[in-house]
Amino acid sequence: MISNFYTLKTEDNEVGYENPLEMVKEWRKRPNTRIFVSKWATPEGGEGTLIGEPIDITHVALHLIEDERERERGRAR
Repeated sequence: MISNFYTLKTEDNEVGYENPLEMVKEWRKRPNTRIFVSKWATPEGGEGTLIGEPIDITHVALHLIEDERERERGRAR
């Protein structure tokens, strides 16, 4: 089974999430936190193996939030 894992990182702390919605809720509460996503392969009943390197997607999340705000402003006019 292949799955994504999301990690919120600050200079001195790191917290992981399997559920992206839970991760986003926590991320919005914590300024200056970076979002990383990693892909894991987990055989049934086995230990997970990281596929590739975790990717910083903070800029993507910020862009999506700004895009949504722009759309809301457009609808309000």
